[in-house]
Amino acid sequence: MKYVITFVVSLILSCNIIIRGNEKVYEIVMDFYGWYIDAIHNLPDKEYQPYVEFNDTTKTYRLKTELYCQNLRKHYFSESLIQRELLNYKQCSENLQKANKVPFEDISDYDSIGCGFLFNYRWLNNEQEAVDGVKIVEIKNIEKDHFSVLCKFYIANNETKQITYQNYICYVTVIKFNGKYEIDNFEFKME
Repeated sequence: MKYVITFVVSLILSCNIIIRGNEKVYEIVMDFYGWYIDAIHNLPDKEYQPYVEFNDTTKTYRLKTELYCQNLRKHYFSESLIQRELLNYKQCSENLQKANKVPFEDISDYDSIGCGFLFNYRWLNNEQEAVDGVKIVEIKNIEKDHFSVLCKFYIANNETKQITYQNYICYVTVIKFNGKYEIDNFEFKME
């Protein structure tokens, strides 16, 4: 519940930076990050990232991405971004098929086969620390139907009501394709 409140407060605080005509772009980015941040805090990992499944009967591993991709589509990711994202996991998936036939016991087991991403938050600069909210700082119309959305992430102290921003920012690319707005890229930079 506190994450929904933080999301709404962030939405209200960010409203003053919307450029007329970019409300849909704003809504799409806030929808995705509102869901993603809430999912990190409240849902099973498999909802917001690929996960590894071990089959005790066959003693095999499999990287599962179906639910993850379904949720990305639901939150306006372009098919090209989803396909590029799946390519990031190809090596991990192949290495899992060759992995020892016993369950992994430690994070280092996953790191050693190129699956260390399972313990980072992909859409938060691959950080290991969750955040409480996002603020859209600026929306730029780069060219017709192509937008760049500057986002900052923060952790909120519920007792003091203070917000501490992370030391990275994100530029989210939103495109309008066939009449639909879609998220097409993320670029993270250190501040």
